[in-house]
Amino acid sequence: MVNYKKQHDYLVGTLSLPTPPVAVKYYRTYTEGLEWELAEKCFYRPKTPLNVCQLVGLARHHLRKTLATADDQVCNVGALATGMHPFDESMQRGDIAQKDGVRETPELCAEMFQTLPRIPFGDVKASPSRPWTRWTWNQTRSSSTATRSRCSRW
Repeated sequence: MVNYKKQHDYLVGTLSLPTPPVAVKYYRTYTEGLEWELAEKCFYRPKTPLNVCQLVGLARHHLRKTLATADDQVCNVGALATGMHPFDESMQRGDIAQKDGVRETPELCAEMFQTLPRIPFGDVKASPSRPWTRWTWNQTRSSSTATRSRCSRW
């Protein structure tokens, strides 16, 4: 059995994290049933598309549980890394990095995208993120009324 308390304490201590680490899971399939199952556990999809960084930030700094699909992501770079955006011609040329001034030359921009670690496009259909805090270790299943009231606090 996995000792989550020990793993949590190791991450927080080793990395000197001022906020809780974030757990991210990748689903290869996404159905309405899965969306409802995660909604019962207080995961919500954003009302407007966000960056992957923002989704993780919501979990880390605001202790929110989020669920993202390709439609929920505004940043193609984050979507590319998480397998929800194709590595197309624009990415291969590094166009986004050139527009944003991320690298000094167009060649460096192209190299950045060509070497970016990424999950193959289409392998991930949904990605929930949640804060990994001490209270999540022993969280028990509760009635839907209790779940709704617990979720509405956020």
